[in-house]
Amino acid sequence: MSDLDGAGLARAFLTGATGFVGSHLAEELLRRGHGVTCLARASSDTRSLPEGVHVDRAGLDAPAAELARRIAGHRVVYHLAGAVRALRYEDFLAANAGAVERMLEACLLARPTPERFVLVSSLAACGPARGERRVDERQLPAPVSDYGRSKLEGERVALRFQERIPIVIVRPTAIYGPRDRELLPVIKLAQRGCLASSGGAEQIVNFCHVEDIVAGILSAGEAPVPSGSLFLLGAEREVAMAELAEILARVLARPVRLLALPRGVMTAAALAAEAWAGLRGRPAMLTRQKLPELAASWRLDLGAARERLGYRPRFDLEPGLAATVAWYREAGWLR
Repeated sequence: MSDLDGAGLARAFLTGATGFVGSHLAEELLRRGHGVTCLARASSDTRSLPEGVHVDRAGLDAPAAELARRIAGHRVVYHLAGAVRALRYEDFLAANAGAVERMLEACLLARPTPERFVLVSSLAACGPARGERRVDERQLPAPVSDYGRSKLEGERVALRFQERIPIVIVRPTAIYGPRDRELLPVIKLAQRGCLASSGGAEQIVNFCHVEDIVAGILSAGEAPVPSGSLFLLGAEREVAMAELAEILARVLARPVRLLALPRGVMTAAALAAEAWAGLRGRPAMLTRQKLPELAASWRLDLGAARERLGYRPRFDLEPGLAATVAWYREAGWLR
């Protein structure tokens, strides 16, 4: 298949393609033979993007009419861009909801209008499981962080457009794999013999390999599902933190002790991180309002994605983490 499909239109338009998941999505689209355009700010580092993509230098703050000219000629728009950290909730809203509205307005102005808009949201938008119940698409959203609240608002914005352009929303769980910098500090700490948990040994976590998440995103762009459809994406099996420590010990070939951190310790650490972030003028990843999310358990029901998207995660956690650690070492990120 060439870069253009039978109708002469490039297949995919991506935002957030220079990020961890976006770069893997661009790679897989190219591998499948699709033409790919990646929107990237002039200041963005595009070295993670594969050869063969077209890089379109513009920001999401560009006028909708300008974005529309860039989107025109693409069948599917995958919107991954957003903020995972911010100094203020208003900044989260601008990145995770305002940009969604601008992109959808641009899609409606584009000629021809794209056939589908896939919004990559987050499991944080619905909030964690309650008790022993598994999270599914029917759960009334109750996000517990500013990030989650802003991602939920982005979903609500998207759904306002669902009668005018086909919308599919996916909520991925925590993602790991090659090029992921968020997991790296956890691996480095485990290499020193410690895994910190704010939810205790029985806290349930769901980590999914990036290739499985990408497969789910692509299915959301292709499957014959109604506009407004919503799907959770994650690993088939979640693990308790105690088991995660055991897995990391085998992967790293050294003992890893689980360290349960009291809420007071986490609050103090978050206060320190916020103070340091304020001095630097840069947002912190660890904040007080993020603590409930970090301590929560995440049990997922993937039934809807299996049935309607044909979603079948391939990676078990232990071999997936082993491959990720091997990549870190080869890249020089981990000694």
